[in-house]
Amino acid sequence: MCDRLDVSESTFHRIRDEEWMPRPIVLSPKVCRWSWAEVEEALRKRAPRLAVGANAEPENLAAVRPGRKFRSGAPA
Repeated sequence: MCDRLDVSESTFHRIRDEEWMPRPIVLSPKVCRWSWAEVEEALRKRAPRLAVGANAEPENLAAVRPGRKFRSGAPA
């Protein structure tokens, strides 16, 4: 599961008990598995949504984009 999520094992152990994570399928006292479809759905529901419109890009990223001026007035 760590490979599919592209996280370390310690990170997965931390997030597996969070409320949004689906419950595992317990095969034995030391072996658990998760349904990949359930994990994908949980991640899809948890993913942040960007606002659509003129200001969809966060200000901190827009400020450092090449060709734009910084707020202080210094050229990029």
